[in-house]
Amino acid sequence: MIGFLKNKQATQKLIRKTVPFFRKIFDTTRRLVRKAGWKRLALAATCLILLIGSLVAYTLHKRYFGPNVVKSQLIFIRQGENLASVIKTLKDNSLLENYNTFERLARWKDYDTNIHPGAFRIQTGWSNNQLINVLSSGAQTPVMVTFNYIRTREELAGRLARQMEYDSAAFLAALKSDSVAQSTGMKLADLPVIFLPNTYSFYWTTHPAAFVTRMKREYDAFWNDLRRQKAKSLG
Repeated sequence: MIGFLKNKQATQKLIRKTVPFFRKIFDTTRRLVRKAGWKRLALAATCLILLIGSLVAYTLHKRYFGPNVVKSQLIFIRQGENLASVIKTLKDNSLLENYNTFERLARWKDYDTNIHPGAFRIQTGWSNNQLINVLSSGAQTPVMVTFNYIRTREELAGRLARQMEYDSAAFLAALKSDSVAQSTGMKLADLPVIFLPNTYSFYWTTHPAAFVTRMKREYDAFWNDLRRQKAKSLG
């Protein structure tokens, strides 16, 4: 018990001697900080925060707005497709360096709810943002549609289906439709004459009925007065 008291008294004595020492250090440090330290500390902290923020911003900008398309190509998006199927098309053609960043930015920009069908030519070096802007705008790249020496409507429908979105059944239905023929001012039996062999620029998603209407305009443009006179002179 006496030993404990002695130790206790020694401990208290040590505390009485050391506390003022540490208090003096604390007071001195506080005075120095008050004089010049707070401004410097605040400046250093601000610079550090700006540096970290800049690094984070640069990394995010590079990942989401830096180049991501690795090659130029024409891609086709059908009606009713969703974001998953669009990404599958991109993957199947090995078009992007990073598909996760494309998907995140596409959702952030609501492209998953604004998907347009069509043919779109994408370019090497495009960022995710550029790619999404083009796809979501619906600004299609026209495709060149060619047909030569077609003998039957079925043959024409099959040729068109291989170059455009709609299948051969849809094209054949339009080619055999009385109402479509009447809309062009033609009789159904005479409709095949308007399909002049050539190469034409079309949007890939052109509806078959709209295709027939366009071909009637091409037919009318071809048979101008000069050509009609030459045809008449040749009998």
